[in-house]
Amino acid sequence: MGTLTIRALSIGMALLLVAAACGSDSSAEPVPGTTPAGAVDDEKTENTVSTDSAETETDTGDGGLADGSRVIDLAVGSCIDVDGLEAMNPNEPVVVVPCTEPHSHEIFHVVDHSEGEFDRIEIESQATDECVEAFEEYTGTEYSRSALKFILRLPNESQWDAGEHLSVCAAFGGDPLTESIKAPATTEAPQTDGSPGAEVSVAIPEVVAAEGGVGVRATLSQAPLPEGWVEEEFLFGGTATSYASTNDLTTDGVWDVEEADTAPFKTRMIVRRPPAAEFSGVVVVEWFNVTAGTDTSPDWGYLAEEMGRAGHVYIGVSVQEVGVNGVAESRLEGGLVDTRGLKAVDEERYGSLEHPGDAYAFDIMSQAGAVAAGMGDTDILDGLEPDTVIAAGESQSAIFLTTYVNAVHPVVNLFDGFLIHSRGSGAPAPSGDRATGADGVNIREDIGVPVFQYEAETDLTALGFFAARQPDSQWVHTWEVAGTAHADAYSLAVSIGTARNAELGSVIGCEVGVNDGPHHETLQAALAHLVAWVRDGVTPPASPLIEIDDSGAAPAVVRDDDGIALGGIRTAPVDVPLRVLSGDPSGEQGGFCFLFGQTIPLDDVASRYADVDTYMAAFDAANAEAVSNGWLLEADAATMREEELARAETLLGGS
Repeated sequence: MGTLTIRALSIGMALLLVAAACGSDSSAEPVPGTTPAGAVDDEKTENTVSTDSAETETDTGDGGLADGSRVIDLAVGSCIDVDGLEAMNPNEPVVVVPCTEPHSHEIFHVVDHSEGEFDRIEIESQATDECVEAFEEYTGTEYSRSALKFILRLPNESQWDAGEHLSVCAAFGGDPLTESIKAPATTEAPQTDGSPGAEVSVAIPEVVAAEGGVGVRATLSQAPLPEGWVEEEFLFGGTATSYASTNDLTTDGVWDVEEADTAPFKTRMIVRRPPAAEFSGVVVVEWFNVTAGTDTSPDWGYLAEEMGRAGHVYIGVSVQEVGVNGVAESRLEGGLVDTRGLKAVDEERYGSLEHPGDAYAFDIMSQAGAVAAGMGDTDILDGLEPDTVIAAGESQSAIFLTTYVNAVHPVVNLFDGFLIHSRGSGAPAPSGDRATGADGVNIREDIGVPVFQYEAETDLTALGFFAARQPDSQWVHTWEVAGTAHADAYSLAVSIGTARNAELGSVIGCEVGVNDGPHHETLQAALAHLVAWVRDGVTPPASPLIEIDDSGAAPAVVRDDDGIALGGIRTAPVDVPLRVLSGDPSGEQGGFCFLFGQTIPLDDVASRYADVDTYMAAFDAANAEAVSNGWLLEADAATMREEELARAETLLGGS
């Protein structure tokens, strides 16, 4: 017998073969599996799948056994009771019992290898991949999150030659099973109370199409809809639940909660979807940011191009109270933003909305996720069937998502991954109260789904993320991107419908040029990597850390003589500069200007580059390196080249 050890890289079920040891001693006992990666176990992060080909010199025929008594003759759904894993020899009789009686294993899949030749490694690989995929289909739970393990029974060469070309996948647990592991049909959202195998259900809200009034109330950072896409708005509501902490809010993010109060709610979601033929299967659900005093969709603003190229559905949700009920005034000066909230802005369309406060925001996000995944009676995707649902949020929404990941996701288990975009060091309490939250909070490492954090220079210093840094791990990955600010000229340009330009900061009262760096392009690469990580288990490329000097009163980015950040993810506009791109605020400007960084002219551009061709040769080399490193997508690298070529021709003259 042998043991094939695999590490579950993601809930997308892609597996990295770590080691395979094949033996010929049929008396050796398979090694039982360890706790699956992503289960509640801080020290164990590997699944072990036992395999047994029972390679012996004995007769490989049926041995006169009755049909169906051998493991390889049993149907999917058969429950068997064997004394020790070695008893499941393909040619030995097994005891078949009703699944309602105590039993050791349940057969959930049979793999047919009849198309190929005998190749032990290939058989093991095919059987492992198929069994892991079939496990989720059969049980309704992804293998990387399950408390169960499975054993493979594979044919040996003599059995293969005798026409036995099937492998059997049989699930088992630490204790005898007392019911079938096959999942019943359900429309309820799966949840866990933190203990393996426990399930409860999250409320599925009532969903109706929004009608009347002046139409969909646009958000700030409103990028245009990709060609051929459809935008629809839905109102959803029901009963929301709040949460209370049951342990200390420690910096490791391992926060436990219990349900507290309930309250009625009704809010809105905006659905943007591609043509059916272009749908990728991925849905990205954005928690609208409300820092400006109204719904803002920064992730749609930054990511709409990649969403359109990839065919991901976008859903934006008014999760927090400010979006619905409004606030007295905005931090944006000059009355630029209407902060009255949806209900007051368009009473005909939104007058029925009801928000009980941010204590209920986490459950509202969960219910939105359940609807996005296709649960419930209302089809908001016009027949599209998603297989992956990712939650995203920027800035204030990112810090709320940090709490959601650490405290709520472990008990609702709805999203397949998270994009936490430009957060600071803190996170609100599970009650929704920011004042009683915690600082320097990490993402819990046992979360069980991929969490991708994207951090700009500003986030590390002005917002304090430096105190929440953590090493990359199985489920948590962070990019720190040089030359970027928390918000920038692109986020303004996409709302206005113009080209990115540092002078756009004047629109919000900034007196100096705001950052016009590569935030948009690198974030689009981050999303592409997150999707691949969630669906295929492909770990994103690692990010170097931005160099920080923490010797003073506050952490500061270490910069070269030009003022360009050292370390971090590098792009050509940063490494082959025509201007300095900084995430640091400029002076004592009011409003949100401290979040928009700076674009600072270089006085000696002409002396650095002899002509446009010289500059572009250096730029192209750096651009290609960024693509090779995985920090830019090729399409965005090409767009970046066009912009920088135009800038070079302006500063250096024609080529």
